[in-house]
Amino acid sequence: MQTESEEALQTRRDLEAVWGGTQTWAAQQEKEKEKEQEKAAEAGTDKRDGDADQDRPQKWRKGPSTSSWEGWDNRGKRPWQGQDKPQKEAAESEQTQELIKCLVKMTVRHEQELMRIRPDVGFIGFCDTTEMGCIPLLKQVSENWADLHSKGQVTTGLKTILERMQRCLNVGWALQSECALNPAWVYHTWDAKEKKQVVSTDPPLKHAEALRLIDVLIEDLAKEGVLTRFGSTKQQILQEKPTTEVIPMMLQLSLRGQASDLCYDAMKKLSGNAIVKLQGVRWRPERAHKPPLAMALEEAYLAVPYCDWSRRDHQGSWDLTPFPARLVNRTGLCYANSTLQALLWLSEISGTDFGQLQQGRRLLRTNQAICLPDCLSLRRLFAGWMRLHQQHDAGEFLAHCLHTAQAEAWEGGWQARLENPDNITDSGTLLQAIPLHLPGANPQALVDKWHGQFSRHALTHHSGLVFLQLCRYTEGADKDKSVLRVRPGDSIVLPIFTQAVGLTARHETFQVAVIIYHLGETSTSGHYLTLLGVRQSDRWDYYVSDDNRPPRKAKSRDLQLVDHNAYLIGLMRSL
Repeated sequence: MQTESEEALQTRRDLEAVWGGTQTWAAQQEKEKEKEQEKAAEAGTDKRDGDADQDRPQKWRKGPSTSSWEGWDNRGKRPWQGQDKPQKEAAESEQTQELIKCLVKMTVRHEQELMRIRPDVGFIGFCDTTEMGCIPLLKQVSENWADLHSKGQVTTGLKTILERMQRCLNVGWALQSECALNPAWVYHTWDAKEKKQVVSTDPPLKHAEALRLIDVLIEDLAKEGVLTRFGSTKQQILQEKPTTEVIPMMLQLSLRGQASDLCYDAMKKLSGNAIVKLQGVRWRPERAHKPPLAMALEEAYLAVPYCDWSRRDHQGSWDLTPFPARLVNRTGLCYANSTLQALLWLSEISGTDFGQLQQGRRLLRTNQAICLPDCLSLRRLFAGWMRLHQQHDAGEFLAHCLHTAQAEAWEGGWQARLENPDNITDSGTLLQAIPLHLPGANPQALVDKWHGQFSRHALTHHSGLVFLQLCRYTEGADKDKSVLRVRPGDSIVLPIFTQAVGLTARHETFQVAVIIYHLGETSTSGHYLTLLGVRQSDRWDYYVSDDNRPPRKAKSRDLQLVDHNAYLIGLMRSL
């Protein structure tokens, strides 16, 4: 990737500034060019010797095979798109078509399960291929220094160490703190617009804390069952001379065990931090992206005549942008604005009908200021709501909206069951958000905890849309500000009972589409905002919807607020 190459180049220059060295990377590149020119000159001599053979008739060359995977890469387009000559369409039997449909759907859903798991277990490290990024070299330097120090032969004093630390400060990797030997290492992120690496807004990591995290990794990674995968994706590490700027290294941890949790937390805190650049490595968590092969499979299935997907239903609303309307709030309407913004956007992006409130989507598509209670199409909604201009709990207003809309997309329910004898201990409909109790490592952990109670909880049926509610507010207690990272595009698996009685459940994957978060100590005070997810072909973009202004791109500060204040999470069923 171009971005990885640019990051690698910048990191190499920074490494040269920090570590110094007898030979810079630019000089190495110059020598390599000279060697290549010498080889080219020798090859030119060999070519002149072989010119006499060019008059011989060439052998017939076999064309690309249509039955191999070569056609996917070499021709620049899919096989079914590049055929100019009409071909007779193969007619598969109904049984074959049904088999293909089932296999494709099962494969796609299996891949989505893997997508959900990858961010929770995996990290990617981009190792620079220069000698400066060689981890064994750094280890050898450290061991030699310790050996000389034990013998009293150290020639590098504290002043030299401080000078190297000053180099880290000069290139922007570290910041001064209360102690010169305990600086704070900054986090970096890539600015795609500026095409350069910039300092992140995340709080810097103290040097002592970074060393503690490294000690955790050294101690716990070696334990049995913690590290499940570590290696290069394409065996590039085995090449004698690397051909790329960076070599991606995959690291995956187990989902279970205290040691795995400690290692995951340590890797998460070290990801993107400048201290690991001293090794010539940049770590980041894996992303829930769809592999190219899975995308190619879906495209191929969409191209066959018996496909029962529509392209719009399959891809979702990739061409949509957030509603441009500005929702006016002169009193305490933020709870209503954020809730309706979330509901209407969830209906828009999922392509579902919002029942009696469907006209609200058309209103929000207009580029103007709108006071929702004044809209004729929403009069029925607000007529049944008491004390409109007083702050309310967004969860209660959400239930009121869903009851008023009477939309088929929200039909569904859940139950809590016991077995031997069969008994239903609790139940509810999806016209109210499913309550999840904090704390938890992630939203999936909260769902698993909800499902695994003594009375087994699960959905009984659904129509594709579900809301979850994080129980941050309890009467007579302070707000629960537990950190829970959740983003639009995240996958969450929900359990569904397979029969009218019994505890057997299957699982279906949903995706987060909207998040209502609340800044305030009680649910009836403070301020509500909405984080909207806009699905692109290879990622999700995040937009913040606030009163009296159109939605804007979310910043790092906004996402931090979501982590501490997420309240209502809107889900839509994945493919």
